[in-house]
Amino acid sequence: MKTSELKRIVEENGYVFKKAEKFIYIRETWLGLEAMKLDLQDQSITLGEGVKLVTDTIKNCMVALIEYSLTPPSEREDEKKYYLHQPINNQYLNYDIKNKFYFMFEPTNTHDFKTIFTQSEIDNFPAEIKGAIECGFLKKVEVKE
Repeated sequence: MKTSELKRIVEENGYVFKKAEKFIYIRETWLGLEAMKLDLQDQSITLGEGVKLVTDTIKNCMVALIEYSLTPPSEREDEKKYYLHQPINNQYLNYDIKNKFYFMFEPTNTHDFKTIFTQSEIDNFPAEIKGAIECGFLKKVEVKE
């Protein structure tokens, strides 16, 4: 399970997700009581004081946290995503999905046009586009979630 999927499940069930360096915390509110935490070193899960697995929402969070703890750490993070920005004209590389061609325009990531790419997608771009990246004409800009 990806970290983003765990976060989504926790938040959909009304809890707060917080990832720190050594732990993942699931809390009732941002500064509130800890419902449970995962130790990222030994993968142990600890329930907060007085927490009982009686509601569906807390059970959903526990099941997701267990699944996450069983996922190898190397498989938990989503692949980074990038815009390809052309700073001279302040435009972005777009891909027309239906007609299968690239063009420069605003970042219009929709179901018809793609402007956000993973590194593996960039690695499979046509040689001309890879050359534009290599020479600095197009700049990779990481997409912040």
